Amino acid sequence: MLPWLVDHWPTLLANGLTSVVTVGIALRLFGERLLGHVFDKKLERFKHERARDLEQFKHPLNQEIERLRGEIGHLSDRGKHSNEREYSAASALWEKAVDLYFATNWCVVAWVEYPPLNAMDEEEVIEFLNTTQFSEPQKHLVLDASDKERSFSHITGRRYINAALNEVSLMNALLHKQGIFVPTELCAAFESFKALCVGAIAQRRTEHGDQFRTGLTHDLEFLEQGMPVLELLKVAVRRRLLHE
Repeated sequence: MLPWLVDHWPTLLANGLTSVVTVGIALRLFGERLLGHVFDKKLERFKHERARDLEQFKHPLNQEIERLRGEIGHLSDRGKHSNEREYSAASALWEKAVDLYFATNWCVVAWVEYPPLNAMDEEEVIEFLNTTQFSEPQKHLVLDASDKERSFSHITGRRYINAALNEVSLMNALLHKQGIFVPTELCAAFESFKALCVGAIAQRRTEHGDQFRTGLTHDLEFLEQGMPVLELLKVAVRRRLLHE
């Protein structure tokens, strides 16, 4: 036995070393796999805990984001509707200001054209009156008047005054209803223009039919300032609505 060991010990030693190295390598690989598995488990658990913490952290933030989105959407819709209402209101007020200007101008100037009614027979007067917008009572007043021309002029002037007063009433109603949708300074500009017209109309109403003037100059102020003020108002409206 001993001789055999002596003869084969290098081989046995080599085989033993190989076995030891093989076992060592196997143990190392097993250890690495075991450690890797443990590390992977810990890493997975860490990721899961971090993901859970992140979701818990994000949840109230997401709720706040959704709330803010809702408020922004609401404000956006309200702003859109507000702009639409402002555009509509300012446009309507501008159109009514133009109507008021021309009605006031007719009232102040009171240019009346008529044929020689006093020299015409009744049928000719009736035929002429039927071409006007006089009411039936107004036509009869002219027919029954001793001075038909003066009566016609008086009624026409009164119609101009009433038409202008009607435009003032419509302007007032529009300012009360739609003024809330336009900026304060623009609403004030409409009010100022209306006051200019009202002063002239009131003077003409007071003086109508009389042979003397009151001494007031609102009508002259309107004739001088009416159109320039209306132009300034137009510029203000265009800047507001068209951003010029």
